[in-house]
Amino acid sequence: QQKRKVKDLSSLHRRDFEWYVANRLKEKGRENVKVGKGTSDNGRDIKAYRNGIPHLIQCKCYKTQSSIGVKTVRELFGVLMATEQHGVAVICATCNFTKPAKDFARRNGIQLWGYENILNKI
Repeated sequence: QQKRKVKDLSSLHRRDFEWYVANRLKEKGRENVKVGKGTSDNGRDIKAYRNGIPHLIQCKCYKTQSSIGVKTVRELFGVLMATEQHGVAVICATCNFTKPAKDFARRNGIQLWGYENILNKI
């Protein structure tokens, strides 16, 4: 059941996926949820708040068998450090992450919402 739902999400256009995630975050109580313009969004697709803490969310709508590498995670970490040092960085994806990406995220407090747990997070 979960695999089917994630596959359905992965077939969305990237902007539709961003709006889907944003709407789910609103439903789950995130405040002031804003979706970026789609281009020149400075590495974040969605900005939302939870208990006053900013969350920068990068959405990646890829085929479920794909993997996101450490470069993407590092880029979002750089955006967080440059803009919201006391915030939370999240990559929300329809696929998995490589081991180096997971390791970097764990060391730097970045949340990875991927194929295995995306439906529980959004």
